[in-house]
Amino acid sequence: MTSRITWVFVAGSILPLLYIYLSFLNWYYHNPRFYPTTTIEMAILATQVLRLLVVVAVPRFRKAKFLVVLDVFTLEILLVPAMVVITLVEGGLTYIGYAGQIIWAWPPAFMMVFIPFAVYKLAAKVRQVPPISLTIPAAVSIFVPLAYLDIATTSYTQFDGLMGISKLLLAAIFGSILKPSIPAQVSTAGVALYLVLIVYAVSQGSESPPARSGLLAFAVVGTVAAIGWEAAARSFTSGEILIFGVPALALAGVIWGVTRAR
Repeated sequence: MTSRITWVFVAGSILPLLYIYLSFLNWYYHNPRFYPTTTIEMAILATQVLRLLVVVAVPRFRKAKFLVVLDVFTLEILLVPAMVVITLVEGGLTYIGYAGQIIWAWPPAFMMVFIPFAVYKLAAKVRQVPPISLTIPAAVSIFVPLAYLDIATTSYTQFDGLMGISKLLLAAIFGSILKPSIPAQVSTAGVALYLVLIVYAVSQGSESPPARSGLLAFAVVGTVAAIGWEAAARSFTSGEILIFGVPALALAGVIWGVTRAR
């Protein structure tokens, strides 16, 4: 794969993800009621940003394994069992309250800060032309939380601060009285990312790429089939897992078949 084509795949894989992320940031900016409202929320979000700056600035951290960096952003979780133990030993509900605030505040803070670094790691990985068994799961694992983060903005909660965003995320995942909807930007970015990944998958595994016409036809047919299934599935279900899960399984089957054939 030439350097120019590699950069095309890098841009094609990260731009849809950044589009969703920037859409959420725009919503967050225009909804100040969800800014951190407690000292713990402010501390968690501030330390998450500080850790991101340190990881990006220090080459050793920036080039470290993904799971090692992930551990750096999940340190708050270690405080929860410690506070539970303190509560059992000393009694009272003070530390349990702190633990609850951490549990509610950490997920949105983590997602808002860590996802840009995950996108950067994906771009760096795609530049190395890794096997599709690594690239596609990485891209999907970033797209899914981003999609739910954006879907959460279509629901409503009476809670403010980062806790309010956690409540919206729960409504987006499990449903609520006010059923969240899938924003247009999520569908658009999903189709674009799907198209890029299917082209990337078909173009792997051989020194000589397939014919362009066949490659384009394969990608277009796959994308149209996925969109058609989404439209049809909405007529009898509102479950996002079923709507998006079937195309994902079909994509995995196609990738497996192409890999086996080559």
